[in-house]
Amino acid sequence: MHPSLFLAALCLGIASAAPQVDPNLDAQWFQWKAAHGKIYNVDEEGWRRAVWETNLKMIEQHNREYNQGKHSFTMAMNSFGDMKTNDEFRHTMNGLKIQKGKNRGHLMSSSESGTEE
Repeated sequence: MHPSLFLAALCLGIASAAPQVDPNLDAQWFQWKAAHGKIYNVDEEGWRRAVWETNLKMIEQHNREYNQGKHSFTMAMNSFGDMKTNDEFRHTMNGLKIQKGKNRGHLMSSSESGTEE
């Protein structure tokens, strides 16, 4: 393969792999990020935006179906709108971290509390 054809194919492949975002949603995206204190590095911004847009479209579709009587509840975007999967959400929200070395309080016996029977 000619080197220039290879380079063109490579560039086309990279461009098509980049997340496609709707520029009409720019204002909403920036407002949502500001409201929820979201700051991403350059590598993460594009795919978080694409995930957010996918979730936004799913929410809008659900609410249209709600208006048609197909659902009994509405949905709204929240601070987790940039998370792609339930697994990511669970990992983020259920990651109990117990800090070692912290004073975790003192358990009292019933005799110490004055509630002995």
